[in-house]
Amino acid sequence: MILLVWQCAVLWSGIPHYVLPAPIDVWQTALADAPLLLHHGIATALLVVGGLICGIVCGIVVAGALHASARMRALVLPLLIGAQNVPLIVIAPFFVIWFGFGVWPKMLLVTGVCFFPIVINTLDGLHRVDAMRARYFAMSGASAWQKFVHLTWPTALPMVFSGCKLAATYSVLGATIAEWVGAQAGLGVYMMLKKASFDVAALFVVVLMIVTASIGLVQCISVIERRCTRWHA
Repeated sequence: MILLVWQCAVLWSGIPHYVLPAPIDVWQTALADAPLLLHHGIATALLVVGGLICGIVCGIVVAGALHASARMRALVLPLLIGAQNVPLIVIAPFFVIWFGFGVWPKMLLVTGVCFFPIVINTLDGLHRVDAMRARYFAMSGASAWQKFVHLTWPTALPMVFSGCKLAATYSVLGATIAEWVGAQAGLGVYMMLKKASFDVAALFVVVLMIVTASIGLVQCISVIERRCTRWHA
């Protein structure tokens, strides 16, 4: 329905296609540039998946350390919150200067984007342990590790997956912005090339690909969440 309204609005209003292309123009551009889009899309996908996995692992480890030490939490958490307020487009040039134009600086940027929501949500989940269950574990003589494995971590797991979903949406955007600063392949590079030639239809194609990739990642994480938290109401 939206596509039909969009198509009719462009045709009836007489807006030039280089200002607002019709859906059929976007579709034709996608078909014409399919091999090129596939090449750049694979480069971005590898960057997104690698950065997301690194962000999840690092975020969970740091959240566990902050949960274990109240002093460390008081020192590190304000720094993390402050760093999160710095726009990604401002940080990206520094990473390029420090680490070059290879894959690793862009991977670090994506990891950094995914890191914060994982840490905050995991830390919140780790603090949601029911007090009565914690006393029961203490009365039964459970060790700290047994308490973490059988009580704390299962309680935090839904919040961990919530952080993973947020990180998944940020990862695609972060990878695209990272590619703007300096890359040889990727959807961000494709966007910059098409922007220079005022190919608005191609830009719409990339936007749709980014949205589709974000939704797909979130759905994949939701499937894993349902399998890992079947006990959760």
